[in-house]
This record gives sequence, C-alpha cells and structure tokens, in this order.
Amino acid sequence: MWELRNGLDPLNPTDKLLDPDNDGLSNFKEFTLDTNPLKEDTDDDGYADGVEIEKGTDPNDSEDHPTSVLFIMFMFFLIIVFIGALGMAIYYYYVEYYSKGMVNPFEKHRENIEHKLGQTPYQTPQQKMQKIAS
Repeated sequence: MWELRNGLDPLNPTDKLLDPDNDGLSNFKEFTLDTNPLKEDTDDDGYADGVEIEKGTDPNDSEDHPTSVLFIMFMFFLIIVFIGALGMAIYYYYVEYYSKGMVNPFEKHRENIEHKLGQTPYQTPQQKMQKIAS
C-alpha cells in the first residue's frame, strides 16, 4: 500500500492534503505523480518536485529538469556579442572600402575573372561617365 510504504497513515483521510516535504505538492498529488511524499526532490536533480511540475519537467527523471536562468542569460549575452561583432565587421568593411572611395575587393576579384574570360571588366559609374565624356 502506497501510504504505508511512504510513511503515511492509511486511517487518516486528511493527510492527503498535507505536504510533509514542503515541495509544493500535497500527498495526494505525490501519489498521482508517483513521487516520494517525504522527499522534497524525488529524483535528486537539485529541483523540488513542485518546481519541476510547475516548469513542466518530470520529477522522477533526474535528466529532465528546468532550464537554468543563468544559462538563458548566458545564451542571450552570447547572441548580443555575436550581433555586435557582426556589426563591427560590417562597419569596418564600410569604412575601409566605401567611405574612402576604394574599389570593393570582391569587385576587383570579379574584374580579374571577367578579364580572364574575355569579358569587359566591371566599371564603376564614375568610370563609365569618364569614358562617355572622353
């Protein structure tokens, strides 16, 4: 019998409402979930049974536990750092090539390929205007 096995009194119908382990689950709820009513953390994963039920994880499976707030904050921080680094790379590229009027290195590479293939090299709009004017 579950009540005897878990140290409860089968002759006392009111003990089903008690929570002797203070995990947030009544004895009756612990019975329906098959958790230990005398142990706050049935699966010994560091999270109380009531917290695991609240977060939607299994209080009987030590591998299934709520995600840590620190982990979520760490992942958010990494995403922000990645976006910042990407923004800095784009800004550096802009400053180095476009703001100084230099030829885009990718366009220069394309000119070399077009020349080798016998095609007309790419011309900037300024070069086209100079060619038309002359």
